[in-house]
Amino acid sequence: MKRTLDVSVHDIVDLILRTGDLDSRIFNRSTMQEGSKMHLQYQREHAQPGYQAEVDLHSSWTKGDLTFAISGRADGLYEAEDGLHIEEIKTTVAPLETFHAQHEPWHLGQALFYAWMYLKSHAFTTIHIDLYYAHQTNKDTLRKTYMFTPEEVEHDVSRVLDEFYEFYQPLLQHQDDLKEAVKDLQFPFKNFRHGQRELAKYVYGVAQQGGRLFVEAPTGIGKTISTLFPFVKQLGNHLEKVFYFTAKNSGKQAAVEACERLQIQIPHLRYLVITAKDQASFCPRGKINPDDCLYARGYYDRIKDALHDALNHASSFTLETIHFYAEKHQVEPFEFSLDLSLFVDVVIADYNYLFDPSAYLRRFFEAHPERYAVLVDEAHNLVERSRDMYSSVFTDAMMHELKKMHKGTFSKPLKQAIQKLEKQWMILLKEATLPCVIPSPKTWLNRLNDFLLLAQAEMKAMQASFPETMMDAYFKCLRFSRMVELYDDHYVYTMTQDGEHPTLTLLCLDSSHHLRRISQQLKGAVFFSATLSPLSYYLPMLGAESTDPVLQLPSPFRPENFRIMIASRVQTTLKKRLDTIHEVTLYLEQFITGKLGNYLFFFPSYQYLEAVKAAFHTPDHTEVLGQHQGMSFEERDAFLQKFTHQPQKTTIGFAVLGGVFSEGIDLVADRLIGVAIVSVGLPGLSFHRDLMVKYFDDQARHGFQFAYGYPAMNKVLQALGRVIRSEEDRGVALLLDARYLHPDYQPIFQRYPTYDVILSPDECLDTVHAFFAQDKQ
Repeated sequence: MKRTLDVSVHDIVDLILRTGDLDSRIFNRSTMQEGSKMHLQYQREHAQPGYQAEVDLHSSWTKGDLTFAISGRADGLYEAEDGLHIEEIKTTVAPLETFHAQHEPWHLGQALFYAWMYLKSHAFTTIHIDLYYAHQTNKDTLRKTYMFTPEEVEHDVSRVLDEFYEFYQPLLQHQDDLKEAVKDLQFPFKNFRHGQRELAKYVYGVAQQGGRLFVEAPTGIGKTISTLFPFVKQLGNHLEKVFYFTAKNSGKQAAVEACERLQIQIPHLRYLVITAKDQASFCPRGKINPDDCLYARGYYDRIKDALHDALNHASSFTLETIHFYAEKHQVEPFEFSLDLSLFVDVVIADYNYLFDPSAYLRRFFEAHPERYAVLVDEAHNLVERSRDMYSSVFTDAMMHELKKMHKGTFSKPLKQAIQKLEKQWMILLKEATLPCVIPSPKTWLNRLNDFLLLAQAEMKAMQASFPETMMDAYFKCLRFSRMVELYDDHYVYTMTQDGEHPTLTLLCLDSSHHLRRISQQLKGAVFFSATLSPLSYYLPMLGAESTDPVLQLPSPFRPENFRIMIASRVQTTLKKRLDTIHEVTLYLEQFITGKLGNYLFFFPSYQYLEAVKAAFHTPDHTEVLGQHQGMSFEERDAFLQKFTHQPQKTTIGFAVLGGVFSEGIDLVADRLIGVAIVSVGLPGLSFHRDLMVKYFDDQARHGFQFAYGYPAMNKVLQALGRVIRSEEDRGVALLLDARYLHPDYQPIFQRYPTYDVILSPDECLDTVHAFFAQDKQ
């Protein structure tokens, strides 16, 4: 079967010709920015008659039934009497001779491809390749010149293309086999649950026709398989690759289980789970560089063999599998997983690999995002998460860490750069009355970029990283510098006091325009959650437009199986909490007395949780558990294992609203029969949220609800959704706060229209007892 594969020159030479080390300290956005400036400066200064800069080139190469459609962009070229001149410009903070020696085949290969492409429509007997190197800090330059005949260019390029072809042949065969296999792929369950077929049908439409879809579907109907199945069904036809993005490990695990079900029918379906760098990497504290980590040393010398081995012997790339092949071939596992992602069918990852400008998968979403379809699980989480992704901070503590370099054996230029940065920092602090909004600190930002460039050159020269705490401050500075590029009307700069430390924040007030831009570039995107209520908030905040389809599926579970009570006289505002702790504990004690079983109590903060837990009178035959900050995965699992089927005692879990136990857990049937939610979960009043109130008020939206109310409401809905997760489930919920009766909280009761207003703890006990007494009738 004849086929054409679109590839770039970089795709080819990066895989076949790149050698050497992996170094996360050097190849980053700040050096790219400086490199772009120096490119333009060189092209202006060295331009001559006929000189062309940034020349787009296209050509093709065919072997057997496969044609590579190749594209690239030459930095510079010109025609002269002595032949064709191709220029490749490289900038770096490394010593130039060393940089050239390490990367000569890679850089020369790029230029040869551009010459080969240009020669397809132009005749020359001599080709001059100029590799021009410029140092980003000391402004040294180096030029290396090579001469080739057209025959030599053809020979060298064909050799690289032959190797690229051999590498890609089995991958293309895999795609052909998958395209045939998905034709017979069936939904992996005998029957669809209520709502599943409709959801799968809508998602299938996105897979075929593209576009965006926003879905609110209740917990327990099987959203993961209902969205993955139709997308996988279109692999090799309308879709090239599927991405499943989620906020929590439980979401990743659900996607893995769905892929494994599909692998029963298609064993060679390849999926990969991208795990956070600090968990995946073998390098100490994520120091992915040749000076601190042997797995980064010579990474590009070994990566082709590692990829070939893994892809020929595995199809399920979990962290365990990735670690196995990374250890076998001595390659850094986090970067190895990113390189593997190019060659799998389904990628499962955290939101930030699509939306975070510091971490997104550029190899996919910068070059050809229109080739890919994404599923965004628990999309309600993306609103707050994305706002954090597009914000950044610089603190006085970071400045103190950088000042420690004054006492070290660092270069004079680096120390001077830190002194200038500190001087501008002190000016900012002197001029600000905290908390406040400030204009763009342009001079300070310039000094920050000067420091970053010199710091990178310093590490390269001394072949070592900075001490750990300084390195952490350095990476935070890098992030701040990167975020500055995004500054517009959706941002403000603020100066605030964070504990003992003054803090400069580049605050993103509204990230919806970023989400809209990214998702509109894709082939297709489906945002889904059990709680996108109210839609008037979540749709605009997720970047939806009025023409985007919205699917709301009703709950398949019988409303009479769930009883909600509102304690209408309880006040749990910050001012009243200490005064009403005794009343709150009485309600909670009576709530669990009506039925032996498993319960979760949710609180808006750890401090409030601990206060109520200390005052709570634990009845006999009752076990009380408590969530604490920083719980490990093992501790969380042990917590949930206490909620057993057919319990012989009552188990109560005290947990934080919006935390790991309020969504994404699967306690079905009698493993959870009740939840109590104490307070309405409003975020604490803050200067930054008050700025958001003003921002949305200025847009004629309900500023307080957008900044405070709706995020809190969603946490309540998520917690309520823990109880009824199957048609057999029966459960109760207690909402402890008079504010639930205010009209602002009506979106909760649009989902749960049947509730009782109770006036005392005794009435709570009677209601629970009467509800569960129906089970005996």
